[in-house]
Parts: sequence; C-alpha cells; structure tokens
Amino acid sequence: MAISRYKKIDVIRNNDSDYKKIFSSRFGSKGLLQTTTTRFKQPTEQELMNIEYTNETWKLGQRLYKLSYKYYGDSQYWWLIALFNGISSEAELQFGQVIKVPVPVDIVLNLYGY
Repeated sequence: MAISRYKKIDVIRNNDSDYKKIFSSRFGSKGLLQTTTTRFKQPTEQELMNIEYTNETWKLGQRLYKLSYKYYGDSQYWWLIALFNGISSEAELQFGQVIKVPVPVDIVLNLYGY
C-alpha cells in the first residue's frame, strides 16, 4: 500500500472572526476546519546527488501516475516524481521536457522524510 503525501497533515480549527462572518452560514459558528500545509524535508545537494534516476521525455498522453506505476508499481507515488522535479502537477510540464524519475521508491521516500 502506498504512503500518502497527506500522512503528516494536521487538521486545525480556524476561529478567525472574518472566516466566521463569511462561512458561518455554510459551516456553522464553530469555525472552519482546515488542513495545514505539508512541509517536506528538503534533501541536501549531496543527498540528491546520491539518488539514482531515470530520464523520461514528456510526451502526449503521459501522466505522472503512469510513470509512478511503471517505475514503482503503484500509481499513488506520482507526487514523489513531481516533488523531485520541483513541480506541483503535470500541468507545468511541456512536451519534450526531460523529467527525472528517482529510484528506488523506498530510498526516495526516506529522502523526503517518509
């Protein structure tokens, strides 16, 4: 089973008065539940240099989840490829662009603190 990138997210109650005014009709007066932003451990330059990766040229029909399945056997690790390449989604990629797929998955997960 894949490790979720949401593993380390906390849920907080936003009790800000402006939020209460705007959202009280939808969510009640108890405040709004929100999730915190995930903060990934940033690998050092040396750690990144020690990671093996495969280059893939982005082409029509390609998706990060497909690359994740191809290299990791699980499509749910697409976010590792995005994180390693400094992007948030495949919408940032251009056809012909070369991206790096880091391997193996267990070492890459450890690199980012999972």
